[in-house]
Amino acid sequence: MEVNPETVTLTRTAVVANKDFSTVECANRYMCSIYMYYSLLLKWPRHFAGPQSFNAGWLPDWCLRMPLPFRFLYMLCIPVPLNAVQSFLSPMIGYDPKGVEEAQGKWGQAAGGIINKGLQYMYKDLVEALTWAIGGFGRQINPSWFHKNVWRGILPFAGCTVPPCVAQWNHKRQAVDWLLPLPEADLIVKPVWGGLGAGDFSLRRGVDWTSQLEAEDKIKAGIKEAIAAEPYLPIMDFLILERILPDPSLGVHSFEILTMRTGDDRVVTARIGIHCGGSLWTSHGSPYFLMVDPETETICCPEQWLKIRQGWPANPDMMGRKIPGMRAMCRQAEAAHQLIIAASRMDPKLAWLKKEPFRVIGWDAMVTEHGNLVWFEGNMPLLRLSRFLCSSWAMMFQYRELLDFK
Repeated sequence: MEVNPETVTLTRTAVVANKDFSTVECANRYMCSIYMYYSLLLKWPRHFAGPQSFNAGWLPDWCLRMPLPFRFLYMLCIPVPLNAVQSFLSPMIGYDPKGVEEAQGKWGQAAGGIINKGLQYMYKDLVEALTWAIGGFGRQINPSWFHKNVWRGILPFAGCTVPPCVAQWNHKRQAVDWLLPLPEADLIVKPVWGGLGAGDFSLRRGVDWTSQLEAEDKIKAGIKEAIAAEPYLPIMDFLILERILPDPSLGVHSFEILTMRTGDDRVVTARIGIHCGGSLWTSHGSPYFLMVDPETETICCPEQWLKIRQGWPANPDMMGRKIPGMRAMCRQAEAAHQLIIAASRMDPKLAWLKKEPFRVIGWDAMVTEHGNLVWFEGNMPLLRLSRFLCSSWAMMFQYRELLDFK
């Protein structure tokens, strides 16, 4: 199975981004992101100065009541310098939402000096704002991006296997509704609405439960804890999934596939990474994030775009490893991307997604103990695209050429 040429070009450009996090490189990335901002604003002012672009932090609500020419002038003159000052001062006043200081304390002098950290915040804040606008999220993200049943419903039509849902938690009855017989496997419990692993927990067969009644009691107790710990999420209904075991040679892992919609409505894969080395059941918080070349199906280098990664431990045993199935993974992710676009336009059940452009989607998949692929969900691309969008001038120019906001 061949990989389309644009995927090869994008993924290979992404992995050669400069790994040097010197002050010069931080400044270079920031200048790259500024160029991207103004080139997109000047080329497509109706979108990037419109209501379906930036959030209120960059395009205040009062701006939306102004005629387009005035909104355009505001976006041209105010947000970049204003946010540059705020971002640069963040580490100086102890504001550390991206965990740079925490990582520095844990892994050593990863973040560099105060100038490096300030520039890093300037770059990250601007690129995340750009990713938000490219995604067309506007004032707020459509919450359906976080609905797991949307993605679990789409993926099988692209030939993607998903973990069996053996039961659902019915919050109205405060009870478990069984859909399949209790499996002889561990259980993974996830909120129907949510992301980043919030509210997820696992139940080990033979340790946490040995019978259906015990499983129900543990599920109920775990859900009560999850809701109490995540009060800001709309966690009510939960999925109870059969745990699919990973390839033991890879351990607990997750492939992160990023697909992009081009201006002529094709879909290409822009990047594949693998999270590994995490806990006993989830890849969230994994210390290793490595890049994969989909054409050669080989792990080629560590992830290079988050400054704090520079201080993370290396995993040389994984470098150069060949993982069969990466080409098929690209094709399946691209097919799923096309399907969610088509379904959102035609299926009445997805009417609330009809206006979503779906320019970029992040997908999660895993190689099972039997060597097959299992898929988990699609994700909004805010963090995934911003990691590398302006990591190099070559990457920025290549991606910009794929965009169209007509």
